[in-house]
Amino acid sequence: MAPSDTDLRPISQKELDQAIKSHIMYNEGSVGGARAVLTDRDMSGLNFHGADLTGADFSNSKFTRSNMAEANFNNSVFFGADLRSANLENAQLARADFRGAQVSGANLRGADLNKADMRKGQVMAYSKKGDNGSGNSGRTIFSGARMSEANLNGVRASDADFTDADLSAVLLVDADLKNAKLIGANLEDTDLTGAVLTNADLSHTIITGAKMESIERGGLSLEGAINEDLTGIELDQDQADLKSMLLEHVQWIETAGKAGKQLNLSSYDLRNVSKLKSLPLTACRAEKANFVGMDMQNMHLQSAHFEQSDFRDANLTNSDMRGTHFDGSNFTRATLKGITACPLKVGNGQMTTNMSGCNFKYADLEHADLRNVDFTGADLSYCNLDGADLRGATFKDTKLSSVYFEDAQIDDDALVLFVK
Repeated sequence: MAPSDTDLRPISQKELDQAIKSHIMYNEGSVGGARAVLTDRDMSGLNFHGADLTGADFSNSKFTRSNMAEANFNNSVFFGADLRSANLENAQLARADFRGAQVSGANLRGADLNKADMRKGQVMAYSKKGDNGSGNSGRTIFSGARMSEANLNGVRASDADFTDADLSAVLLVDADLKNAKLIGANLEDTDLTGAVLTNADLSHTIITGAKMESIERGGLSLEGAINEDLTGIELDQDQADLKSMLLEHVQWIETAGKAGKQLNLSSYDLRNVSKLKSLPLTACRAEKANFVGMDMQNMHLQSAHFEQSDFRDANLTNSDMRGTHFDGSNFTRATLKGITACPLKVGNGQMTTNMSGCNFKYADLEHADLRNVDFTGADLSYCNLDGADLRGATFKDTKLSSVYFEDAQIDDDALVLFVK
């Protein structure tokens, strides 16, 4: 039977450092060495950076927000382990045993998971309410994991859950993904040649540039998946009247709507617009538009309408979003570091930013100015709000599961929603 949260014995950084030293001696065959068998331990927040723990056993242990970047865990055992929100960037995880592990929100970008074992196994059953994630009874959970460019060739990942994971440019040649759940995952430029995708769920994935030759696809679902095909109207960048459209929009702004015409990009697929940053999108309309994966850093998006638009994997760092309507938009995995979304002053009044009903799962909102933003009904699960300013924000019916909010400024009456 899996241990409860209270059964996990915490260890200190000093104890871990000694275990790493002894493990290295063990692998070298030196006298006094001992294999690292750190099972049923709580190692949350500890530093493993660059350590060589090849062949170690971490069964049923907890690593929440531990720094495991660039460490060598080849042939190691993480059976039933909790690696949620751990940093495993560029870690060596070849042939590691992840059966029944929870890796939701972990950073596995650039990690080598070649031939890792992600078969169904036992999941930890913590006693604390909600601590076992989705209540999953056996599938390995990689939902929201950032695994870009990882090597998973030949991986055994039947029944695994990769919902909303970043699997862009990942090698999954001959992988066993039978019955796997990849809903909403980013599979752009991923190589799935020869993979077993029988009964796999790839609905609403991003598969632009993905290689899917010779796959086993019986029962495969690709409903709502985005590929190279247009999802809406195409904006012809060489269109003769594009310049006049932009000039009319500028005139419309400068005359407060008395002359010119508002730029309307609603229902456009803008992914191939290489000069998007040059477009004056202040006060424009772009409802139900496709901005998936686009570079939108430092853009002026004030007082605009982007309702129900798709911003998954887009980079909006330092963009100005004051007074804009984003109601119902999808920002899954988007980078929104340093955005300005506080109220926009207009005359003697102000316009608040509306992000009600938006999906911010696994998004990065570090140091964002989110004062007075309306998050009613939004999903902020697993997002990063480190250092964000949330004073005056509305959180009615907002999902706040596993939000990281260290150093965030939050009103006292709203803070209880984050720490419950």
